[in-house]
Amino acid sequence: MTAADKVLGVETEVLPVHDGELEPTLENRKMITRAIRRWNADIVIAHRPWDYHPDHRYVGVLVQDSAYMVAVPMFLPDTPGAEEEPCLSYIPAMVSRSRTRSSRRSSSGSMKSTTARSTPCTSWHRRFTKAGRWAVPSS
Repeated sequence: MTAADKVLGVETEVLPVHDGELEPTLENRKMITRAIRRWNADIVIAHRPWDYHPDHRYVGVLVQDSAYMVAVPMFLPDTPGAEEEPCLSYIPAMVSRSRTRSSRRSSSGSMKSTTARSTPCTSWHRRFTKAGRWAVPSS
């Protein structure tokens, strides 16, 4: 159990797929469906299927498909199916685009440096985090 697991009161599992090598295959969908069934998960949180990183995109697609398939009894009949699909939630992007870009020519022909603005997800991240940690409401 990691420190984040303890803070959030959740369980996580790292599946045996190396960084940069995840693909949305039937075998990986089966592996994730079995994991969701084994956990009997009520809520599944995954990366967005439209994320910037290939592994993140593919895990989003795989989890979305698997979250539906857990309740399909004829898919993987060797693993007991769930009565209903878990609630699927996506992790928001935590990437800040605030950095100085390379210099560009203005309409007058002179060189100028531009700075990109923060994305809306950056401000979301700032609101829900504190000192680099998730702000978890106390019960």
